[in-house]
Amino acid sequence: MSTQPRISYLLRRAQLIVYARLTECLREHNLTPMQYLLLSLSRRRRGMSSADLARRFAVSPQSMNEMITALQGKRLITRRRATEHRRILRISLTPAGENLLRDCDLRVDNLERSLFAAHSSAEKRSFRRLLTTFIRYAEPDRAPASARPVDSSTKSVSASGPALGRTNEVRRPS
Repeated sequence: MSTQPRISYLLRRAQLIVYARLTECLREHNLTPMQYLLLSLSRRRRGMSSADLARRFAVSPQSMNEMITALQGKRLITRRRATEHRRILRISLTPAGENLLRDCDLRVDNLERSLFAAHSSAEKRSFRRLLTTFIRYAEPDRAPASARPVDSSTKSVSASGPALGRTNEVRRPS
C-alpha cells in the first residue's frame, strides 16, 4: 500500500480549490462557475442543444434546462429552433453574453495565472495534455468525436465512473 496520496483524492482537492476560487472570481458578475463554463462552451461550440450540454456537463436535462432558462432570463443566451428538427433548440450567446464572457475571461485568465504561478509553461502544457488524455479515456462517450480513441488494434478495459455510478467501455492501446 502506497503512502502517497491517491491521485483521485488530489484531483478532488484541486477541483474544490478551483471551484471555490472561480465562485469568488465570478461573484461580481452574478455567475456560477457552471454558468460561466456553459457560456464559454456555447461560444466555442456554437449551436449546441440543451441535450448536448446536459451530456457534456453530466447533469440531467432538467437541470441543464434550469441553467439555460436562468441565463436566458439574464439575456445572455438565446434558444432557436434547429432547422433539421423542430424540437431541438440551439443555444447561442447574445451580444450581452459575449461581452460578459469577455470580461469574465479576463478575470479567469488572472485567476489561472495566480493558481498556476508556480508552474512553468511546459509544466502547464503537460498538465493540460495529461488531463485531456485522462478525460478522453475515462469518459469516451462524453468526449468530442474528434477526441475519442478509435484505434481498432486496442483492447477493451473497463473504467468506472464512481461519481456517476456507471461503467464505460474504454479502448486503450495495447
